[in-house]
Amino acid sequence: RSSARYEVSTPVHPTAPYLQRILVRRRKAKMRGIIQLQSLAILLVVAGAAAGGGPSLGGNILLDAVITLDLSASNSTTSASMVSFNFDWHTKDEEPPAWINMSAMILDLENPMLRSMARAMSPARLRIGGSEGDVVAYHVPSRNSTCESMGMKRSSPFCLSMGRFEELGNFAKELGLSLVFGLNAMAGREGGGAMKALDLTNIEALLTYAKEHGIPLYGVELGNELCKKISPSLYAADYRHLKSLLGNIWPQESEGERPLLIGNDCNIWPPGSKSERLGNDTTTKASYLEEWLPLLNDAVLDVITYHRYVGYGLDKNLETQIMTPEFLNKIMPQSVNMLREKYAPSAQIWVGEGAAAWHSGREGVTDRWTSSFWYADALGRLSQHNHSGYCRQTLVGGNYGLLDRTTFRPNPDFFVGLLFHKLMGNVVMKPAVAISSSSSSSSTDNAVLRVYAHCTRGQAGAVTLLVINIDPHTNFRLILNEENPSAKHVTGSLLYPRDEYVLSALSLEARDIEMNGSPLHVTTSADLPPLVPKTVFTNSELVVSPHTISFFDLKGVKSMACKGSFDDKPSVREKKT
Repeated sequence: RSSARYEVSTPVHPTAPYLQRILVRRRKAKMRGIIQLQSLAILLVVAGAAAGGGPSLGGNILLDAVITLDLSASNSTTSASMVSFNFDWHTKDEEPPAWINMSAMILDLENPMLRSMARAMSPARLRIGGSEGDVVAYHVPSRNSTCESMGMKRSSPFCLSMGRFEELGNFAKELGLSLVFGLNAMAGREGGGAMKALDLTNIEALLTYAKEHGIPLYGVELGNELCKKISPSLYAADYRHLKSLLGNIWPQESEGERPLLIGNDCNIWPPGSKSERLGNDTTTKASYLEEWLPLLNDAVLDVITYHRYVGYGLDKNLETQIMTPEFLNKIMPQSVNMLREKYAPSAQIWVGEGAAAWHSGREGVTDRWTSSFWYADALGRLSQHNHSGYCRQTLVGGNYGLLDRTTFRPNPDFFVGLLFHKLMGNVVMKPAVAISSSSSSSSTDNAVLRVYAHCTRGQAGAVTLLVINIDPHTNFRLILNEENPSAKHVTGSLLYPRDEYVLSALSLEARDIEMNGSPLHVTTSADLPPLVPKTVFTNSELVVSPHTISFFDLKGVKSMACKGSFDDKPSVREKKT
C-alpha cells in the first residue's frame, strides 16, 4: 500500500524506489542480521543495474505511458466553480456521531478554520441541502408566513429563522461563494400528500425576504431526491410555478440578480450498486428524467442536477473497491448527459450532491487518502463531459467531508480539490493513453493510469495534466505524443519546462499527505501551507509512482486551444458572481 514518491527530474534507474525503501529500513533496523541482509540486497540490485538488467524487484514495474493529446482543439468546458460543496441539514441523530453540531442550522460559521478553507475555494458554490430540506419551514413573520403557520413549532430544529438565513448568506458573500438554496417541496402540499400541487406561500415569503434584505442567492432548487415520490408531470408543474414566482420577485430590471432555477436532484444510482439492491426509496433511474425534462426544457431550467453516490458507507470492502477502475468508471451516468443534450442543451449540468459512498461515508476510508483517487478522477471525468459543478457532500459533516468534522482541518480530498481548482482551467481536452505491453501484469490495463488535461488556469497557451496512478506496484514513464505541429518543447518524453505538484502518502489509510515530499499541514492560525511546485527546466523524464495523484503544469506547451484567457468567461448560462 505504500505510495512513496518516485518522481524524478533527471534520468533515474527503475530500481531507485526499491533502493530507497531498503535504505530507510536499514537506518531503522536494530539487528545486525537484518542490516547484513539488506546490504546484500542492495549489492544485488546495484549489480543488476550495472549489468543493464533493471529487474522489477519488490513488485516495482516501470512501463511507458504514451499520452496522445490534440493541443489545437477542445470539445468540452467546465467552470471556475467546478469544485463546490454542501452544508447539510442533518442533526446529531443522523448516524451518530457523524453529524454532531454539523447541521446548517447550528454549524459554527465563525470558525476561523472553516472560513479559511472555504475562502480558498472561492468562487465555489455553497449548496444548502439534504433530505431534511423537505422538512425545513421558514419563519418569516414580516411576510405573515411562519413555522407555526406551516404546522411546525418555533423550537423545532427545522424551523429556519431569518437571522440564520442571513448568517448563511453573509458567510457565502464574505468568503466569495455562490449560495445555492434547496427549497422545501413537500411541506406546502395539501395534507402533506405528494400527489397534491405545491403551495408556494412559505417559499414566496423566504424569497421575498432574500430580495428585500440583499441575501445573495445564486440559485434555488426545489426538493431533494423526490423523484420516487412525485410524478414527473406534477413535479414539472411545481417547477414552472416556481419559475414564474422568481420572475415576479425579480422582474426584468432585476434579471441579473434573479436566482437560477436548478433541479431536480434525482439520486441516480449506478446500475447493480449496493444502493440499488437495497431498494432504497430514493433510487431513481434516468427514465424519470426522460419524462420530466421535456416538460420543462431549458426555457425553464437553468441547471440540471443529479446526485451520485457510487459506494455504500457500511460496505466493509469499500476501501478495496475504490482503488479499482470499475469503481471509478461508475461516476458518470452517460444517460443523464444525453438527456440534457437532447432536451435542455443550453442548461448547465452539475452533480448537486456526491461522495464516494452514501450513508455518511465510511470513517477511515472516505476521509482518508484512499478517497482522493476517486475524487480526483470524478473531477477530471465529469469535466470532460461538460459538467460545470460538482457539489461535494460535504465541506464539513459526516465521514466524507473535505474537512475533519471535529477540527475543521483539511482531509486529503481538500488538497486534491484545491489544486484542481487552482490549476485546471475551463477548457478541457481529452487525452488518450496507451500503455506499453512489456509486461503481462494486469496493471498494464490503461484504466489504472487516469490522465486528464485542461488549459492551465490563468496561463495562456499552457496545459496542465492531472495524472492518477491507482496501481500499487507500477511506475509509469509519461511520453507526450502531441498532435499540434506548432507546439514548442514537446517531443517524445521531454515535457519541460514544467511545474510539478505530486501528492502522495505513506499509506492509503493516511490522513496526512505530502506534496513533492513535504507534509501539507495548516497552521494553528488556519493558514494553508504554500503550494509551491517543483519547477523543472531541464531535459528530463517524467515518471509517476504507484498510488500518487499528480498535477503537471506544462508551461512550455503552446496550445492553440488554450490561446487567450478563458477563465473570465462563464459557462453556458452561468451567472458571474
